[in-house]
Amino acid sequence: MTPYELVAYSAIVIAVCTALSMPSGLAPILLMQLGLVDSGLWILARNHSITVAIPVIYATATVSLAVGLRLANRVYARSMDPTPGGPIKTIPNRVVWLVVLVASGLSLFHLFAIGLPVFSPSVEVTRFDFTSSGLFGVPGRMYLFGTTIALVVATASADATCQPWRKCTVYRFALLAEVVTSVLSGFKGSLLHLAITLILIQAVLGRSRPRIVTILKRYLPLGIIAIAYFLYVATTYTSYSAHGESLLTQLVDRLTVQGARPAANVMTNAFYWPYHNTIVHDFYYYIHEYLGLGTGIDFSAPRAVSSGILSIDPTSRLKTPPVAMGGIAELKFNWGSAAAICLMFVLGLALGYAEAQRPRSVVRRSLLAIVVLSGYDFITHGDLAYYVLNWAMVSVMIALIGIAAWFIPTPSERPAMVNRSDKVRLAKSLR
Repeated sequence: MTPYELVAYSAIVIAVCTALSMPSGLAPILLMQLGLVDSGLWILARNHSITVAIPVIYATATVSLAVGLRLANRVYARSMDPTPGGPIKTIPNRVVWLVVLVASGLSLFHLFAIGLPVFSPSVEVTRFDFTSSGLFGVPGRMYLFGTTIALVVATASADATCQPWRKCTVYRFALLAEVVTSVLSGFKGSLLHLAITLILIQAVLGRSRPRIVTILKRYLPLGIIAIAYFLYVATTYTSYSAHGESLLTQLVDRLTVQGARPAANVMTNAFYWPYHNTIVHDFYYYIHEYLGLGTGIDFSAPRAVSSGILSIDPTSRLKTPPVAMGGIAELKFNWGSAAAICLMFVLGLALGYAEAQRPRSVVRRSLLAIVVLSGYDFITHGDLAYYVLNWAMVSVMIALIGIAAWFIPTPSERPAMVNRSDKVRLAKSLR
């Protein structure tokens, strides 16, 4: 074993052991995921694809983020008033139901419209089709973000009205919808991603934060099912079956080296980018694209990174799969290593504060959970502009659905029906 491999495997072991002993939340989840990326960067450094400075910078930024998260959690937890803050301001049950039904219905419509990716003969291509369902891309966005937001709203409502959450019918339905869409999505890691989402929602909205190791023990059978699904779907990918190596070897490579390659290319400027700041550029690009104004620009930053890995022209019409360059890499590319480390610490403080708050309102609790989930997406995937715009747009859509539900009267609010005999008696009494 070379020194680089020793450092790489040590990074994974340290990150996992530290995360398992921590209360559930962003810090342990990100430590494990970013630890895998950093181990991949160390292996790339061993192969002389990048310099040793890159994994060192990445590890430093990861630690900086974790410190910020834990510091905010501890400081805010100590400053919280232990006395009860009064009842939680809830929202009507019909509002929650309409949000869940519309979001899950549009998500299922999208999946059926593109042909149920998990059963598609070309699952690796179909799973990335987010626009063919039409309706201005609304079903695709509900599939990507809407069902998760609906689950957040249902969880916040359940926490305020019934304990435990599983007693609340709308929560069970929202969770079932999220499970079904995850299974049908065709993404091998969809159930594992759902598990992470549930852990983060529990951290923000729950009344306790069990340690990660406790969660793993409690839900071990479900974890085995998620891993089995991961392995089953992976066997349907032609990119795996075409290789002569074992499936396990390929999966380890994907989780480490291949997972780290986009970050390595961005941190070393090893891709074609004729513009300046990727974040500012992509805000302009996506806003014009979504409004149908025409961008006047050939490609976004993720497209450029993906094209660089595949050695194709980013201005061509060839399709490229999305890549996860990560928030650390994007910040370093735009503002340098020192700024990236400092900004990750500040981001950790902000997300840790959002994670620790306990407002007395279902709406505010839901918004905090959405902030935490969107922050997680940026840190693990990068592409800040895309995630800010899409989380914000879908949240507004969900809010509009909820506002519409306020105008749907319940049976107790509808005018009482008066039968004919009552009308006759009323007329005689008025003579």
